[in-house]
Amino acid sequence: MKANSIQQYIALRDSLLNEKTVLEARLIQINRALNGQVSAPELPKAKGKRGVKAPRAAKGATVATVAKVAKVAKAKKKRAVRGGARVIRNAVNLPTAVAQVTKAKALTKQEILDGLDTIGYKFTAKNPINSLNTVLYAKNKFKRVNGKFSPTGS
Repeated sequence: MKANSIQQYIALRDSLLNEKTVLEARLIQINRALNGQVSAPELPKAKGKRGVKAPRAAKGATVATVAKVAKVAKAKKKRAVRGGARVIRNAVNLPTAVAQVTKAKALTKQEILDGLDTIGYKFTAKNPINSLNTVLYAKNKFKRVNGKFSPTGS
């Protein structure tokens, strides 16, 4: 077992050394193509908003590893962006839409959600019942009787 681990280490080390040689040769070709203007390869500098760092490769990292690090950094940068434009635009706001749906008779939460779907109201939230609860339990907007909601004016 010990000999097998040593053989695996030697094979992996040889493979990495071969890859290093190929990459160094490619860098020499790139430098020649750029007329010697680039003296040494550099990692990209950090750009963008705070907290997003440029991908950095560990010593002896393979090309695949560097690509994975760059991909993760790009994904983090996307998540760091806040306040993007809403994709969905509704004709009326949620309280008005709920008032329209419950105008004829008092409805349960699920019936209200179904009614909103019927009139074409689209939610951006993953869990629309939370948005609906915010509207239904707002002070003096809707009244609840036996689990059914209706506007306070009716």
